[in-house]
Amino acid sequence: MVDDPEESEGAQRELVPSELDEFTHVEMRLLFEESAHLVHFAKSMQCKMLAGILLLFGGLIVVAEYTATNQTFVKNIVIVSLLVGATSIYCIVIFQLWQNTEREKQRFIMSHFSNVAQENFGMKFSTEANIHRYTLLLFMNVGIIIGNGVLIMVLSRLYN
Repeated sequence: MVDDPEESEGAQRELVPSELDEFTHVEMRLLFEESAHLVHFAKSMQCKMLAGILLLFGGLIVVAEYTATNQTFVKNIVIVSLLVGATSIYCIVIFQLWQNTEREKQRFIMSHFSNVAQENFGMKFSTEANIHRYTLLLFMNVGIIIGNGVLIMVLSRLYN
């Protein structure tokens, strides 16, 4: 027989409430919710930027197909696509760094909440979450590079 109820399976852990006063607790909850909203916003901006840049590359291919006689214009499209691609990769990385900052804020805020809230927040291992985040970031950046490469290959085909 187990003497310590925490050691037995299915035993309830004792709730250790937050030491914050009511107003500070509400303030911390609002800060946490705002931070979570900002993480969601940054993620959606990353996805929209990826979709937008790939659509732009597709549009540039169509424009180049119809203006293939103007070689200078098509060369300028290549330069613009490289600049826009590099800028979008930079922005996607900035959005990732912004998410990391917001997650640090969330960890700090969560450290002031009850033990149950802290355990729930820490359910997913941070190493696993980081692997997922940075794998997606890598795929987004590779997608932009491949899209730009396809654009350049199509444009080079127009002159060979």
